Amino acid sequence: MSYKTILASLNEISQLDCILRAATSIAKKEGAHIVGLYVIPGIELKLASEIETLPIEDDTLQKHYTQQEKSVRSTFEEAVKEAGVQGEFQVLVAPWPHISRTVVEEARQADLVIVGYSSSESNRALGADFSEEVLSGSGRPTLVMPPTGHSGFPIDRIMIGWNGSREATRAIFDAIPLLKQADDVLIAAEESDTALGETRMDARKNALIRALIRQGIKARIIGLDGSHDVGEALLTRAESRRADLLVMGAYGHARLREFLLGGATRSVLKGMKCGVLFSH
Repeated sequence: MSYKTILASLNEISQLDCILRAATSIAKKEGAHIVGLYVIPGIELKLASEIETLPIEDDTLQKHYTQQEKSVRSTFEEAVKEAGVQGEFQVLVAPWPHISRTVVEEARQADLVIVGYSSSESNRALGADFSEEVLSGSGRPTLVMPPTGHSGFPIDRIMIGWNGSREATRAIFDAIPLLKQADDVLIAAEESDTALGETRMDARKNALIRALIRQGIKARIIGLDGSHDVGEALLTRAESRRADLLVMGAYGHARLREFLLGGATRSVLKGMKCGVLFSH
């Protein structure tokens, strides 16, 4: 597996530099093509007051992103040229004020998606759950960059959160191109009870290590305290081991047609200090 098409979502302008640093670094190693996606939101419809019966159009968001387009395009083209990789700047106008649905639709044609973490409800175009909607709706491995601006690229050390689940397993194999770039790969797994000899989980850990070795990846198991919040435990472990990247499954369930992320996933998103590659 390799990443040949990388979609970089560029609407989180405050994180533009770290998103492009990650995208160009991966593209250079993989010989990939970068699609720099910039979405101009549609016009909002609002009620001027409680007594109004007809909505009025509000194009504030649309004007803001239209005005920023030239600057974002210039930054993207300069980053691609400097890195010596192939790329294209793509501008789309969304039919809705929120852009996440448009990004999700475009992301499904990529091998890897890179977004910034947006937690600000004041950014109405992105919304407070933008990154969550992309990683849960696109069906593609999604690299979420932290709001601190730390990029972690190039990568020296990657930590994987693994519990044997479908999501965790998919995340590992979705991350293989990145794992091959790393000097050190750590698999953080909950400790098994070995009092009665090797458990089934221990056997699965060893099988995973052997599977990665066949991919040319040398990994080692480190313990993880799973007695408390798993998300917090992963963040603490990643920070103590100075990981440049965390790889994990995105957990959640559907209720009333709305995707709800699990507690561990939300904890990591809110507290991450390095990039996190999610797979759902």
